[in-house]
Amino acid sequence: MLVNGRQSNLGVYAILVVAVDLIDGVENNLAGAISLPDVDVESEIQVSPTFETVVTNPNLPGVVLEIAGGSAFNADGTPFTGKLSVNPVPDYGRPESRPEELRPGMAVTIQPAGIRFNPPARITFPNADAMAPGNELNLWSLSPDTGKFNIVGKMAVSADGQTFISSALFNQGIKPAIDFGLSVSRIGNKASVPAMKKLAGRLRLEYLQYKELVRMTQLKTTLSEDATARLRRGEVITELLKQNKNEPASIEEQILHLYALKIGILDPVPNTKVKKFKAEILTYARREFPAMMKELTEKWTLTDDLSKTMETCFKQFLAMES
Repeated sequence: MLVNGRQSNLGVYAILVVAVDLIDGVENNLAGAISLPDVDVESEIQVSPTFETVVTNPNLPGVVLEIAGGSAFNADGTPFTGKLSVNPVPDYGRPESRPEELRPGMAVTIQPAGIRFNPPARITFPNADAMAPGNELNLWSLSPDTGKFNIVGKMAVSADGQTFISSALFNQGIKPAIDFGLSVSRIGNKASVPAMKKLAGRLRLEYLQYKELVRMTQLKTTLSEDATARLRRGEVITELLKQNKNEPASIEEQILHLYALKIGILDPVPNTKVKKFKAEILTYARREFPAMMKELTEKWTLTDDLSKTMETCFKQFLAMES
């Protein structure tokens, strides 16, 4: 039985195929209600027919779907040209057709359902159970044709079980060269202060979308205004995320940088001024706005008044450097 949650009037939900055994000549009733997980439409990514597409979801830290260009197909064999998303499946939304031995700590759904990948897409999960490097486990999938679970492959725990270092990023001068797409944290935002949680929520997704846009546009000579603006913003994000050796950024400095990213005040600024802002804004804020910095480091929250003062601080700094 096909249940299409995208046709609901209450929101956007997953498309699900459920195995149902029917008996001829009698009224057939489902054993229980069918629950459909939400689809995060803001995390949907347009699949590229040429370049690799990276799909993530801020509600699934550490889960990354990598799709090779031209490898996504509809059930009828025609190329898939739409948008894809990866979404969490809560316990109450997991179909009862799963085998007794399958009780996953994390279940996800790739939507829309029924898309085939040839060659297979690569999917990465966080090592939430802290398994030893090298351990292998089965990857199960709910078949869109039968509504039943099957083992579709093997997964292995990475060498350190947590962080992926990219030599390509290192060679580009991005240090620490941590791959945002593959790296996860067992602690996550639980250890972050409230202001950091508020500002960093979509940073990872925005950065990955920027990297994909770079791949898609590297052979083009003319770009739309929107693509140019998104590429510029990605360059600012990349610059602010760099750290010098043995000079880790303090929490308050990171918050200043992230709030500048959020309001887009650095997007039209030349790279030389972005670097100067990054290097000097903390010292300037401490000297010229001591009350603002005192409130920030005491409460670690971004109130409306504090946000307005911070924006004023940024504007005055940039005006001074004009």
